[in-house]
Amino acid sequence: MLPASLALAILVAQAAATPAVDAGAPSDAPVAAVPPAPAAPAAATAPSPAPRSVYEIRPWVDGSVVVTTGLAYGALALFGPNWITPHCPCSASEVPRIDQVALGKHDQTADSLSTATTLLALAAPVVVDAIDVGFTRPMLEDMVVYAEVLTISGTATELAKYVVQRPRPYVYGSTSSSTLDASSSYVSFFSGHTTATFAALTSLSMTVSLRHGPQAWLWVVTALVGTSVAIERVAAGQHFPTDVMMGTVVGVGVGLLVPWLHERSAPAAPAVSLAPVPGGGALVVRGGW
Repeated sequence: MLPASLALAILVAQAAATPAVDAGAPSDAPVAAVPPAPAAPAAATAPSPAPRSVYEIRPWVDGSVVVTTGLAYGALALFGPNWITPHCPCSASEVPRIDQVALGKHDQTADSLSTATTLLALAAPVVVDAIDVGFTRPMLEDMVVYAEVLTISGTATELAKYVVQRPRPYVYGSTSSSTLDASSSYVSFFSGHTTATFAALTSLSMTVSLRHGPQAWLWVVTALVGTSVAIERVAAGQHFPTDVMMGTVVGVGVGLLVPWLHERSAPAAPAVSLAPVPGGGALVVRGGW
C-alpha cells in the first residue's frame, strides 16, 4: 500500500495536470474574439509578517538556569562514574517480573538505531525552528527554552543514574570481569536516550502548537518516535522497561513544563470605557494595542 503522503502527492500532481474545461459551451461552438484587457498595474508586495514570539524570556533568570543546570550536567557526566560501586554478580531472581523481559537481550542493531534516532530528535527542534521562523529573535527565545529542557532533563537523568546505580540487563548472569567491574554497567535507571528523545520532541510540539495552533500530527510523531527509542533500548539490553517508562515521564514532563512556564501571555483585547470620577468622567483604556 502506498504511503498516504505519496498518494496525496500523486493525487495533487494529477489534478494540477488536468486542464480546466468550460462546461457551459459545446466544444464546436464558435468563440467570439475578445480584446485583451489592459494590464493592471503591479501591486506592491506586502511585507511578510514578523514571526510570532511565543515565549517570554528573562535573561538573568533563564541564563542562570541554563548555566547552572548545564554545569551540573557536565560535572555529573565527568565525575559521576567515580561514584559507582560495582556490586555484581547479580541474580536474575532479583529483577521484578515486569522487567524480566529485558534479560538476555543484547541487540547491537537496536542499540545503534536508538542512538541515531535520539540524535535526529535532538536536532529536530533546531532545524524546524530555523525553517519556520528563520534566524530571528523568536528563534533565539525558542532555543533558550529548548536549552533549559535539555539541561534540566539531562541533569535529572545523570543524577538518578549515579545515585541509584542500577545494573543494566546484560549484567545479570554475566561472569565477565570487564562487564562486572565497568562503571557503565551500573547506570540503567533511567534511560537517557528515552528521556532526551521525548523531551526534545515534546518541546518542539509545544513550540509549534503555541505558534500555529494545535498540531495533532506532531504529538503523534512524538509518541511514535519516543516509543520506538524506548523499545529499542530494551531490545538492546541497555535498559529495563521501568527505566524507559521513567525516562518517558521525565522527558514528557520537562518538555511540557518548561515551555508552559515561559509561554507569553496574550494581551487582553483593547477596550475603551468611560468611568465616573469625582467632578466628571474619565476615559479608561485597557488591553494591548
